[in-house]
Amino acid sequence: RRAIVVEDDPIIAMHVALLLEDLGWATIDCATNLQAAREALLQRDCGLAVLDVNLRDGELVYPLAEELKARGVPFLFSSSEDADARPPQWRAIPSAGKPTTLEALATAVQRATKQS
Repeated sequence: RRAIVVEDDPIIAMHVALLLEDLGWATIDCATNLQAAREALLQRDCGLAVLDVNLRDGELVYPLAEELKARGVPFLFSSSEDADARPPQWRAIPSAGKPTTLEALATAVQRATKQS
C-alpha cells in the first residue's frame, strides 16, 4: 500500500506521511506542486493520494484529482476549508482537515478507498 502526499508545506507533508505510515501506508513521495506529483506518479504505482487543495502560487489540485479519478486511484483532500467551498463535483470527496489527526485521516482514507 503506497501513497503520495501532495502538499506545499513540508511540515504538514511530513506529518501526513507519518500518519499514513501509522495506518500501514508507505509514502512514495511528498510533492509540493502538480508537476512534481505527476512525475512521481509516472515513476511509481500508487494506491492512494492525499491532496492539498490550494498549493503555492494559487495552484489548485483539481486537475491532478481529475487525472487520478480517470486512473482509478483513490484520493482524498487535505484542507482547512469546508467541503462546501469546493466546486460541486468535488464536495463528496473525502477530506481530512488541517492539521489532521490519525483518526480523521483514517476515516478519510477508508472512505476514499471504498469509493474507488
